[in-house]
Amino acid sequence: MRLVLAVLLTALGLSAHAAFTLSFEPANPTPADTIVVTIRDSAPTCPQIRARATRFLAPNEIRLEYRRIGDCGFAPFSEAKVNVGPLPAGVYTLALAVDSSDISPPPGPEVTTQVRVTWAGGENGDKPYDSYAGQYLTGQTGEGVFIEQYGEKSFLTFVTYDSGGRPTWLVMTDARWRNNAQRGRYEFAGAVYRATRGPESPPSLTVAPVGSGLWYPADFDTVMLEMTVDGSPTTRTLRRYRF
Repeated sequence: MRLVLAVLLTALGLSAHAAFTLSFEPANPTPADTIVVTIRDSAPTCPQIRARATRFLAPNEIRLEYRRIGDCGFAPFSEAKVNVGPLPAGVYTLALAVDSSDISPPPGPEVTTQVRVTWAGGENGDKPYDSYAGQYLTGQTGEGVFIEQYGEKSFLTFVTYDSGGRPTWLVMTDARWRNNAQRGRYEFAGAVYRATRGPESPPSLTVAPVGSGLWYPADFDTVMLEMTVDGSPTTRTLRRYRF
């Protein structure tokens, strides 16, 4: 994901070396907060710094890139602010690096700092980290997953094909947020139903319970899905499809 940000800053120039620092606010962000990062060059080189882009890199790195342009003759430092949140609960590395659009291989970060995003009740909290509603791809042809989330409840639809090649809809109509202490994580879990379309005229739909399932967020745009349908386990790694 690449979010273009244009922030232009200026500072006084007396030295040839820059000393960058990164800070963020609020100091203890939750998934509901907009996180503002401040980039400061404390050396009197008077560069113009442009927070040129924000990139999200695996596993949880947020790369802030900058570029210097020219000199000027006033101010003791230059400073820029960029928004990088809200973010799901977790620990993230903020990394400041030189603009890599014309550098190969791209340089590593010059300055890094960590930000921990938690709910007030603890690192995991007792509420969902974020809203994961959306359309997801499973990586397998002919399949797709749709998630609707309403706070601590969710409705998941898994569109796939059965062993005979017939289209099948597996649905978790009332998956609830819970703490799975055995696996050390929070997840949505509930009963799984198979929805089967009947004759066209009059139209009909049959829904029957076929097992249980759960899903849980893994990172920015990844959800893990586990189902047991008719006694057989099914797992998928879901990646959010962004339009």
